Amino acid sequence: MSEVFGAKARMRPTRRALLTFVGSACAFLVASQFGMSYLISHVESGWIFWWITLPFLIFLLPPYLWLRHQQAPRQIRVNSESLSLGRGAPLPLTAIRAVDLDLCSEGVVRVVETNDRVSDIHFEHPGTANNFIESLQHAKVPMGFRAQGVAPTGATAVLLFGMIGVTIVGAAALLVEFHVTGAPMLFMTGFGGAAVPLMRTFASSIEIRPDGLYLTSLLRSRFLRFSEIVDIGRGERTISITTRRGKSAKVVFAPNNVTRVVEKLRAAHQAYLSHAATPVAPDLELGSHQADAWKQIINAPSAGYREQAHSNDELAAVVAHRSAPPTARVAAAVKLAKEGGDDAKAKIRIAAAETASPRLRIALEKAANGDVDAALDEAIEAERAT
Repeated sequence: MSEVFGAKARMRPTRRALLTFVGSACAFLVASQFGMSYLISHVESGWIFWWITLPFLIFLLPPYLWLRHQQAPRQIRVNSESLSLGRGAPLPLTAIRAVDLDLCSEGVVRVVETNDRVSDIHFEHPGTANNFIESLQHAKVPMGFRAQGVAPTGATAVLLFGMIGVTIVGAAALLVEFHVTGAPMLFMTGFGGAAVPLMRTFASSIEIRPDGLYLTSLLRSRFLRFSEIVDIGRGERTISITTRRGKSAKVVFAPNNVTRVVEKLRAAHQAYLSHAATPVAPDLELGSHQADAWKQIINAPSAGYREQAHSNDELAAVVAHRSAPPTARVAAAVKLAKEGGDDAKAKIRIAAAETASPRLRIALEKAANGDVDAALDEAIEAERAT
């Protein structure tokens, strides 16, 4: 039996899409400047109107229609095996890495697929979003939270594209003598307006998982384990996260969102610290071992590995333990994948989806797939990175 939810589901533009959009706009600007220069010199003035109007229709109408199509209401269907976003084939639940509730926008849920494809689902009523999340929780889809900072406004997008246009036209005018016209500059302004949805990729964001945070900004993305964080501070519009190394990361939010995000961050941090108080399988950790020696120990048959072998339930608990060292979690996953069945591998994949650490997620996924050496190598790198 499937549940149906009315919502707006749209794909989140990627940075690659933004760069492609900017590149095509710049190429069009140069071509249109040279074209307008040629027309002024060689074509009757009556034709110039059509040469100005046609590019507007060609380059601005399709993006506008595409955006309107993305905003069209859709029916979201959820059943025990798949999720349908109202377009294309249904998405198997096993292909969903995580579902994040947006803390800064009521009624917005983000679906992250295992291939890094992202869809933002906009529900008209927050209650519908909660029902949607409950349906996925019953299907054991990993859940999380995210908070997106303040994105550049539409005026910023238009100004940015206008500055790009002025720079390119000025550089071209210095290199080649031609008539500088204002029409292509209007096109660049139009591109700026069409690029407003893409400008959201400039906004910093925080993904909250049981083991840490994944911070994304314009220039870099990084994972912070909760064990590294010593303070979560707040200002009127900012949230600052300070690590043990004295480094600080700041994210700007709308004033009405700061309190909600800080409370969720501190609650997740405290939950992690409470789990960290209990040691978990120290015999599975890398510890003071050399990497090769540790890998040999983990790859040894279970009967001769330790006097007290771990049961599958104990291994599953280590895999899911949010504060256990990455090497311990991956070592437990390797042994669990060997000794358990499909259910054990499903538990490993759920643990992989719930972590905010990209390296640890890859290591756990490799362990579930039976790629032992690559999983252990990735676990070592994940532990050294923290």
